[in-house]
Amino acid sequence: MKHLSKAIVVQDGKVLVQETVKSSSGAKVIDFPLGLVSDNESATDAARKLIVEADENQVQHTATFSGVNEKGGRTYYAIFKADAKAKLKLAQSDMTESARWVEPKDLPLNDFYAEDIDFIKTHLPQYS
Repeated sequence: MKHLSKAIVVQDGKVLVQETVKSSSGAKVIDFPLGLVSDNESATDAARKLIVEADENQVQHTATFSGVNEKGGRTYYAIFKADAKAKLKLAQSDMTESARWVEPKDLPLNDFYAEDIDFIKTHLPQYS
């Protein structure tokens, strides 16, 4: 059973997303930066490792929510507020190649899993 953690980084009303490959179909989709939660690791710590920042004080953890994913594990959504001047990149990729800032209303919901859509509709509006 896999437990996933997604970094929901909000800056100036936009959220950070990246292009990734959906494991079930191999299609390129938009998703939040994600990683596996290791044993003895919090979901928030797993999500924070996905973000590389110039100054740690420019990105603050705000909240964490969770939902059951299609594999029967949990998907954790760790929300971080980034200062307007924060320079960020993703740990696994170059920001300019696969990541971008998107307004929540422009998120392509068809790219997301059911638990992600529930999070986007239920919790994201109060933080973006």
